[in-house]
Amino acid sequence: MIYHFAGGGISVKVYPWVDGKQLIAIYSLQGGVVITLENINLSCHVSNTLFPFLWIVGEGKEHFNPGASLYWYETEIRFEPDNEPVWEIAYRYPPKSIEDAMGEKYLWNRSQKRWMKQAVVIETIQPSAP
Repeated sequence: MIYHFAGGGISVKVYPWVDGKQLIAIYSLQGGVVITLENINLSCHVSNTLFPFLWIVGEGKEHFNPGASLYWYETEIRFEPDNEPVWEIAYRYPPKSIEDAMGEKYLWNRSQKRWMKQAVVIETIQPSAP
Protein backbone atom coordinates (compact mmCIF):
# COMPACT_ATOMS: atom_id res chain seq x y z
CA MET A 1 0.00 0.00 0.00
CA ILE A 2 1.18 3.51 -0.74
CA TYR A 3 -0.15 6.65 0.94
CA HIS A 4 0.48 10.08 -0.58
CA PHE A 5 0.85 13.63 0.70
CA ALA A 6 -1.76 16.10 -0.58
CA GLY A 7 0.84 17.35 -3.09
CA GLY A 8 1.27 13.86 -4.57
CA GLY A 9 4.57 12.74 -3.00
CA ILE A 10 4.81 9.42 -1.17
CA SER A 11 4.06 9.68 2.56
CA VAL A 12 4.08 6.01 3.65
CA LYS A 13 4.84 2.69 1.94
CA VAL A 14 3.63 -0.54 3.53
CA TYR A 15 5.44 -3.48 1.95
CA PRO A 16 4.06 -7.03 1.60
CA TRP A 17 4.73 -9.66 4.28
CA VAL A 18 7.89 -11.72 3.68
CA ASP A 19 8.93 -14.53 6.04
CA GLY A 20 6.75 -13.22 8.87
CA LYS A 21 7.94 -9.62 8.58
CA GLN A 22 6.48 -6.48 7.02
CA LEU A 23 8.36 -3.21 6.50
CA ILE A 24 6.73 0.23 6.82
CA ALA A 25 8.71 3.16 5.37
CA ILE A 26 7.73 6.72 6.34
CA TYR A 27 8.84 9.44 3.92
CA SER A 28 9.52 13.16 4.37
CA LEU A 29 8.04 15.88 2.17
CA GLN A 30 11.40 15.97 0.34
CA GLY A 31 11.02 12.29 -0.65
CA GLY A 32 13.60 10.55 1.55
CA VAL A 33 12.88 7.78 4.04
CA VAL A 34 12.72 9.32 7.51
CA ILE A 35 12.11 6.23 9.62
CA THR A 36 11.18 2.59 9.10
CA LEU A 37 8.99 0.41 11.30
CA GLU A 38 8.54 -3.34 11.13
CA ASN A 39 5.62 -5.65 11.82
CA ILE A 40 6.69 -9.15 12.92
CA ASN A 41 4.67 -12.36 13.29
CA LEU A 42 7.16 -14.98 14.45
CA SER A 43 7.88 -16.32 17.95
CA CYS A 44 7.60 -12.69 19.01
CA HIS A 45 4.97 -10.25 17.80
CA VAL A 46 5.39 -6.60 16.81
CA SER A 47 2.52 -4.60 15.34
CA ASN A 48 2.53 -0.96 14.29
CA THR A 49 -0.55 1.18 13.79
CA LEU A 50 -0.35 4.59 12.15
CA PHE A 51 -2.99 7.21 12.82
CA PRO A 52 -2.94 9.63 9.89
CA PHE A 53 -4.12 13.19 10.18
CA LEU A 54 -5.12 14.35 6.70
CA TRP A 55 -2.13 13.29 4.55
CA ILE A 56 0.55 13.14 7.28
CA VAL A 57 1.26 10.31 9.72
CA GLY A 58 0.51 12.27 12.91
CA GLU A 59 0.81 9.46 15.45
CA GLY A 60 1.94 5.87 15.58
CA LYS A 61 1.66 3.09 18.16
CA GLU A 62 3.80 -0.02 18.38
CA HIS A 63 2.89 -3.12 20.37
CA PHE A 64 5.72 -5.58 21.13
CA ASN A 65 5.20 -8.98 22.75
CA PRO A 66 8.52 -10.82 23.05
CA GLY A 67 6.87 -14.25 23.21
CA ALA A 68 7.13 -16.21 26.45
CA SER A 69 7.68 -13.04 28.47
CA LEU A 70 5.73 -11.79 31.46
CA TYR A 71 5.84 -8.31 29.95
CA TRP A 72 4.75 -6.55 26.78
CA TYR A 73 5.70 -3.13 25.51
CA GLU A 74 3.78 -0.24 23.98
CA THR A 75 5.40 2.71 22.23
CA GLU A 76 3.75 5.99 21.21
CA ILE A 77 5.37 8.08 18.46
CA ARG A 78 4.35 11.62 17.44
CA PHE A 79 5.25 13.12 14.07
CA GLU A 80 5.67 16.65 12.67
CA PRO A 81 3.57 17.71 9.63
CA ASP A 82 6.55 16.79 7.38
CA ASN A 83 6.49 13.20 8.80
CA GLU A 84 9.64 13.71 10.88
CA PRO A 85 9.28 12.00 14.27
CA VAL A 86 9.25 14.36 17.25
CA TRP A 87 9.16 12.16 20.35
CA GLU A 88 8.40 8.66 21.54
CA ILE A 89 7.46 7.17 24.88
CA ALA A 90 7.98 3.45 25.53
CA TYR A 91 5.99 1.72 28.28
CA ARG A 92 6.42 -1.72 29.87
CA TYR A 93 3.30 -3.58 31.02
CA PRO A 94 2.50 -4.50 33.68
CA PRO A 95 4.64 -1.80 35.30
CA LYS A 96 6.78 -2.83 38.27
CA SER A 97 7.76 0.69 39.28
CA ILE A 98 6.77 4.31 38.91
CA GLU A 99 9.47 4.68 36.25
CA ASP A 100 7.88 1.85 34.23
CA ALA A 101 4.47 3.53 34.51
CA MET A 102 5.92 6.88 33.36
CA GLY A 103 7.63 5.34 30.34
CA GLU A 104 11.03 5.96 28.78
CA LYS A 105 11.07 9.21 26.82
CA TYR A 106 13.04 9.87 23.65
CA LEU A 107 13.39 12.85 21.29
CA TRP A 108 14.18 12.46 17.59
CA ASN A 109 17.54 13.88 16.46
CA ARG A 110 16.89 15.09 12.89
CA SER A 111 20.56 15.39 11.94
CA GLN A 112 21.55 11.92 13.21
CA LYS A 113 18.19 10.26 12.32
CA ARG A 114 17.98 8.45 15.64
CA TRP A 115 16.23 8.55 19.02
CA MET A 116 17.98 10.27 21.94
CA LYS A 117 16.98 9.12 25.43
CA GLN A 118 15.88 11.94 27.70
CA ALA A 119 17.31 12.16 31.19
CA VAL A 120 15.06 12.98 34.10
CA VAL A 121 16.26 16.02 36.01
CA ILE A 122 14.92 16.35 39.52
CA GLU A 123 15.02 19.91 40.81
CA THR A 124 15.19 20.62 44.51
CA ILE A 125 14.91 23.87 46.39
CA GLN A 126 18.25 24.87 47.86
CA PRO A 127 18.20 26.42 51.31
CA SER A 128 19.08 30.09 51.24
CA ALA A 129 22.34 31.21 52.78
CA PRO A 130 22.01 33.15 56.06
